[in-house]
Amino acid sequence: MLRLRNEADLVAACPVYKAMALAQEKFCMGVLQDAVDTKLIERSKRHTHILLSPGLFKNFTSLRWHRTSEDSLSSGFLGNLYLWGDTDEDAQHTLNQEVELVREGESAATRADAKEILKLEINLPQENKSIKNVRRAEVLYDLLCPNGHPALTFVQEHLQLFEDFQEKWESVETEDPRKQPAKGVYHLQTSPCTCRATGRSSLSLLLLLIASPILGP
Repeated sequence: MLRLRNEADLVAACPVYKAMALAQEKFCMGVLQDAVDTKLIERSKRHTHILLSPGLFKNFTSLRWHRTSEDSLSSGFLGNLYLWGDTDEDAQHTLNQEVELVREGESAATRADAKEILKLEINLPQENKSIKNVRRAEVLYDLLCPNGHPALTFVQEHLQLFEDFQEKWESVETEDPRKQPAKGVYHLQTSPCTCRATGRSSLSLLLLLIASPILGP
């Protein structure tokens, strides 16, 4: 999946995997969260927030990183940009603290509690804000994929292209005015991983879809 020959190559390319492997299981999500926070500080992105949840981390450790279907909003990991939308950070921090109490044996979790803990809240992007999802996902790609990996390269190129296109993007209108609020959803649905298999650039495919009558009422 990462296109590396062995464990030594993995550790050299992505040290966070070794850090997680050396940590106790209950601390692994915290290790990855610390790596994310450090990456954001290194990039001077102090106002960008990426908060992992038990559900997200479960998707990561399952190694099924792509959406199970085109209609799924909560499956996958890096292959699902819907997962990287805005979140209620206070509520997620509280939930994460409750999970820590369970892991430390200070609290018991019922089956209903476990279901709630792993539940993923998906907040669809506003009309012109979907690029924020891509930016957050790219941070994880950079931590978890080696340099030159096709997925990392593609999402970084997509971000660079979109930065140049941002001003025009905000003025793009859908053929059907009723679909205008869903413009950000169309962006995520067509980039970045889906578009790599089409041979088209993600922006050209996106504009094609927005103008297409096959999207329905």
